[in-house]
Order: sequence, then C-alpha cells, then structure tokens
Amino acid sequence: MAFNRDAQFIASLTAVDFQIQTPLTPCLASNHNTMLAVEKSQLRDTDVKFSASVVRLDSLVAQVHNPKTKLQDAKTEPVGLLSSIRCVPDDVLFIIFEYTRCGSHFNFIQSLFLSHVCRHWRAVAISMPKLWTHVHFNASPSNSATRSARCPGLFSWCRFLPMHIHVRYINEEGLGGLAASGIDAFKTTCKALEIDYHGDRVLWDGLEECLYDLPNLKSLSVVNCSVEDRRSGNQTHFCLDKTRVSNLHVMFTGHGDETRQEALHLGAHVSLQSSNLRKLILDFRAKNGFLTMSSSWVLFSGAPDLLPRLEELYLFSPCFERRRFGTSQIVLPRGSATYRRLRVFVVSVTWDRELEHLFNALVLPDLSEFSFCAAREGRPEPVIFKALFARSRCPLRKISTVDGRRHGWAESWVQDMREFYPDLQLVSTKLDQPSDMDQLKEEQWFQ
Repeated sequence: MAFNRDAQFIASLTAVDFQIQTPLTPCLASNHNTMLAVEKSQLRDTDVKFSASVVRLDSLVAQVHNPKTKLQDAKTEPVGLLSSIRCVPDDVLFIIFEYTRCGSHFNFIQSLFLSHVCRHWRAVAISMPKLWTHVHFNASPSNSATRSARCPGLFSWCRFLPMHIHVRYINEEGLGGLAASGIDAFKTTCKALEIDYHGDRVLWDGLEECLYDLPNLKSLSVVNCSVEDRRSGNQTHFCLDKTRVSNLHVMFTGHGDETRQEALHLGAHVSLQSSNLRKLILDFRAKNGFLTMSSSWVLFSGAPDLLPRLEELYLFSPCFERRRFGTSQIVLPRGSATYRRLRVFVVSVTWDRELEHLFNALVLPDLSEFSFCAAREGRPEPVIFKALFARSRCPLRKISTVDGRRHGWAESWVQDMREFYPDLQLVSTKLDQPSDMDQLKEEQWFQ
C-alpha cells in the first residue's frame, strides 16, 4: 500500500480544516476504532482500489490548496469525494478513521474529540455506524458541565451502533450518573463494557444494577477497583447470573501497609458467581511493594459450583514484597476443586507454598492449554505439574513454561511427557508484564 501517500493525504485534510469542530465536541468522550488486519490475499486488490481512490482524493485536496480556488467552492463538491470513499475497502476506512484512539495524550477537558478533518469526511464517519466500534465516556464531576442535553438525540440521529463502551473516572457518585451522561442510548447495542474506577471503589458498588440495564452485554472489564471495602470489611457476593456476561476481566489494586502482618486474602472480601461465565481474567496490582494477595479464592470455597461453565482462566499477579510480612501464614482451603470445562489455564505469579497447595488440589479433566510464568523468583518442581495432568487425565496439547525455558528443564520434561501426550507442543507465551495481560484482553474481547 502507498502508506506515504496516505499520510500526506490525511495531513493535507488536517491542514485544510485543523480547527473545525463538530456539534458533538462538548458532549461525551471519543470513539476510536482498532485497525482491522487485511488478509494477504486481499492486499493486491485493496492496493489497487485504494491507490485509485487516493489519486482522486489528492486531486480534490490540490484544488483546496490552490490559492486561486476558494475553500468554500472546493467544499461544495462532496459527490466526487463520497464516490471515491465508496471505492475504499472497509478495512482501509477503519485505518483512515483511526484518528480518535484514546491514549495518554487524550484531552479529557472536552468530553468528545473528533478528528480535525473536513466536514465531508466527518459526515462519512457519522453516517457509518460500523466505524464507531468504541465509545469513551468521561464520568468525572469536572466533566459534567461540558455534557450536552442534545447528546441522546445526536446519537440517535447519527445512527451510532457502538460495540464497546469505555467509562473512565467513576468516582464517589458511582455508576448512578451514567444514564444522565447518555449511556442509555447504548443499552441495546452495548456488547462490551469497561469501567475504570477513580479512587478506592470496590468491585460491587452499583455495578450489578448497571449491568441489568444492558441485556446484550457479553464482555465486562472492571479496572482499578479496590480489594477491600474499608467501610464494612465484610465479604460481598458479586453475582452475574442475571446477566449474559461471558467474559470478565477484573484488575484489583490495593495500598499495601508496611506494618501489616497478615496477607490480604481476596476470598475474605469477594465472592464471585456466574453460570454463564466462560473466560475470566484476574489481575492483581499493588500500588506499592507492601501487599500480598491470595488468589486461590476463585478456585476453592465452592467456586467450581459458582462458575460451572468456566473455560478459560488467567491469573496474573506481579511479584509483591513478602519479606516484610514476618512469618504470618495464609489460611489455605481444604479439599479439591474440579473444573470440568476449563480448557485454558494461564498463571503468571510468584511461586510459593500457597500455589503449590493450589496445584495439588486442582482437577482439570478438559485442560488442553497450560501456561505458567514465574514472576521474578521462585520455581515450582515439574513433578507438581505432571501430577496435575496425570490426576486430571486431560487432553493436553500445548504447554508454555516461560520461567522453565530460562532454567532449561522444560524441553527435556516435555520430551518425557510426549510418551503420554504424543501431540504435545512447547510454545512461548509472554505474560510476565502487566501490558501483556492488557493486550490479551484487548485482542480477545475488544476487537
């Protein structure tokens, strides 16, 4: 593809209309589209169509830049522009309208940001719902004054059909103000929801009630929620049975305490139940080094009965500082935990006695893919994994031991395992950084 020419073309449009904004500017946060990969077999045909379109569009841009041509006269020729756009394949249109990706440079002072392109291109974006795959809301109080009461009507008029909604800066008011923000317009079309908490908000604060209003929601991501409810300290039951959520990602954060002598056991604060859940990502991140989290809560205490259809489980926990917690012991649950439908099990944690107890109790009869990454320190004995597979009698096909590759025992161990699993493959899975788990979520749920 002629990417240099594409860049010049888009830059030309920016120069033509750098300061123009739309009626949606003061409303909500932006949408952004992810680039859809173009199959290799389609590259040649796509290049021909797109190159021809760019030639016609460049001609129009040249007219705009010609000092002898009035800008307004050039903008009254939408027919040629729109006919050229119709020749551009959908995948290329997604790339062109990649302009509103939300990142660290995103200006949250204005709730909605739309590309600085000419009004004809904006008309194309507004009239094509398939381009609006992501919509970002800013729920901070400071942003409420910039919202427009016309927002729901504008969304209806523009025929927006978003697939994914991202809500940032949920604060002390919880989720109650989202309806006033315009999220009601997406009730029947929202299939994925990401909520980013602001401050120490617990997972369950108003969340279940919000999910009941989204009947077609399939994927839910809750980011930066607190592990503990410091107001009561009691365990709260988080139930998704009344929803259709099948993919759940939860990123817990917490403030460690240097003087605290006991581990922060997540199971003492959160109980999860869902008969529809297929994929679960549990992501634990501390805001300093003085925090120890117990992740076995999801695998014990009746969890197999609470999550009967779980097929993929991802546990991610960086290496927290444990040396300053003295000799306090974590109370480990007893018995075994059998997940009959779990096919993919990915673990990226610091190996310790608790995890050894966890693996000795697991039974996974349908397990086909297993990945383990030891964070920073600690390494399990291969016999622990081998016992898990033998006890489960699972159809194992792929295995990844990132830390094992470094220590050199995985290759020979897999060779021995092939006596029982002839098709076993040793693969490489990179899940040792927080960004890896974020990418996993984006690839599987928000595309």
